[in-house]
Amino acid sequence: MKPSSITAPLATSLIAGVAKAATNASAIATLKSGVVLGTQKTFPGTETAVNEFLGIPYAAPPLGAQRFALPAPPVPWPTPLNATAWPNACIQQGNTDVLLAPESEDCLYVNVFAPASPPVPDAEGNGGRAVMVWIHGGGFKSGSASMARHDGTSFAARQDVVVVTLNYRLGPFGFPISPAVPKSEQNVGLYDQRFALQWVQENIAHFGGDPSKVTIFGESSGATSVSRLVGTMNETSSRPFRAAIQQSGVYESAWVMDPPGDVIGPAAWPLLVKSLNCTSSKSNSNSTLGSAEAAADLACVRAAPACSIRALINDPSASWSFYPVDDDITQLSNPDRARAEGHIAKVPLLIGTNANEGTMWTGSWTDLESYTAAFPMLAPYTEALNTTYPLGGRGPNGELLADGWHLNAAIDTDMEYTCPASRVAQDAAFHLGLPVWRYWFNATFPNTVLREGLGVYHSSEIPIVFGSYPQVNATAEEASLSAAMQTAWANFAKDPYGGGPGWETVGSGEAGGYPVAAFDVGTDPNARGWSFLDNRTLDSACGIYEPIYRQRVGSPWW
Repeated sequence: MKPSSITAPLATSLIAGVAKAATNASAIATLKSGVVLGTQKTFPGTETAVNEFLGIPYAAPPLGAQRFALPAPPVPWPTPLNATAWPNACIQQGNTDVLLAPESEDCLYVNVFAPASPPVPDAEGNGGRAVMVWIHGGGFKSGSASMARHDGTSFAARQDVVVVTLNYRLGPFGFPISPAVPKSEQNVGLYDQRFALQWVQENIAHFGGDPSKVTIFGESSGATSVSRLVGTMNETSSRPFRAAIQQSGVYESAWVMDPPGDVIGPAAWPLLVKSLNCTSSKSNSNSTLGSAEAAADLACVRAAPACSIRALINDPSASWSFYPVDDDITQLSNPDRARAEGHIAKVPLLIGTNANEGTMWTGSWTDLESYTAAFPMLAPYTEALNTTYPLGGRGPNGELLADGWHLNAAIDTDMEYTCPASRVAQDAAFHLGLPVWRYWFNATFPNTVLREGLGVYHSSEIPIVFGSYPQVNATAEEASLSAAMQTAWANFAKDPYGGGPGWETVGSGEAGGYPVAAFDVGTDPNARGWSFLDNRTLDSACGIYEPIYRQRVGSPWW
């Protein structure tokens, strides 16, 4: 999710089908770094017991001199480690989500949810289960694996897969854009993700998973992280995943609507230095790489109490965004060209968006004039926008544009989510010949509503996919849709080069169209739980934004 989001507080007591926990000696795994002891759970409505391991270190704590440094291997533990409590969340900026654990710099942990029974060998004789590694969203400012909606118990129990959720450093702790840090080492939060994926390769077999069957999936900046990994990890021999799922996020277009008024990127670091009284007598915002002044500033910020940094970045008067830089290692300066030239990971893709993504970000803009003033790249296309999004009428996908606020939200939904997903899906399928499936989520439920008017908002599909929606006031339609989406996601992870999630691939239709799976309780679904929408209907407004995407005038910030 983007940093200013307000996400539904899903308390642990309300998780759908709360699993019953009991310490069990069989919830044990011997890893490269030592023995871990977990908890065995049974999930209501299934016969499957799940071994849950919470808080396994995948890297050394990034404390002291290791603050802002690349991740390092964890120190082996000589006695069994109790992996039975949610691990610390990384320090947050502007988060209003309900975390299940305290915030701390000591946060580089994974959680593993695995069926307790031995895996059944597949047709090729490989015994390990498919593995799904979740990367949370939060605009690189917030979010955590220690959140109720990211509980992988339902996934593991119902779908016979191993689920891994991971933490990575956020804000200035994850993206220290200091001139004293080499550019190749500034995206330490992205390096954390890679380090966790390498941990999965080395250890997942001990949980019944197959390291050759890893699917990475994420939402919002978690999805743009997946997009970055696909765009940069193109060496087949060393790639730690074989398939990817992107929910509401494409980093190639994640610059188009930067939040107005935010101090973003390299300009944020000097403000942090100054606010911590770390500015040396000779340093300034133009300090060059390797200069003594810049190094002194970095050392001072590294020594500052984490709570002081947290207080500064959470000051309501501050609007700072520390986000990844183009290092051409973890983030490309020209991802469109890399994809066009085929220099990306050629893996199957499941990609999609929600019906009303933009309602979370439209803010106080209540007419198109004020909106285009805030986002001037839209100004040249005002006439086309007025025609395509008629005030008081219906938008491209039938949404009611009752007022200017809803009109602006519809524009944001298409420009920032729907159309970028379409571009990537079609490039990957038509140009690179990859198996690609696309979905559209269009369902709301009383127990996941944040506030009136948001509709099918950004991130609202997460508890449905995970099966972690609140049990209180849950409906039969909600349970059915959750089962359908979860099964589709798991089927894709199990067979990404074959049947995938279960519907036709992008490019399979006639005359340039193809079916998009619509997860919507308002229509009559097929027996597998979804209906279909023609992509030409879903993408009817995308031609307006294509010139903007081609400009590439900014860097992705989420």
